[in-house]
Amino acid sequence: MDTLIHYILAQAERTATYKNVDLTGMTKRISAQQATLYALDCFNRLTEREQDDIILNWKETTADREAVV
Repeated sequence: MDTLIHYILAQAERTATYKNVDLTGMTKRISAQQATLYALDCFNRLTEREQDDIILNWKETTADREAVV
């Protein structure tokens, strides 16, 4: 599974919208294309604030990785 897709699902699991839902576990038996569509659907169901938090954290995470390289 793509790193960004996995990240979106893992972060979404931590939000109030998806509290106690195993989103990443649900994608283990589906294709990468289906997982991508599933992640986008999950992301779209989040509140705007939850979406912004995920995007900002992703940007910080990737910036940290680039600084290490």
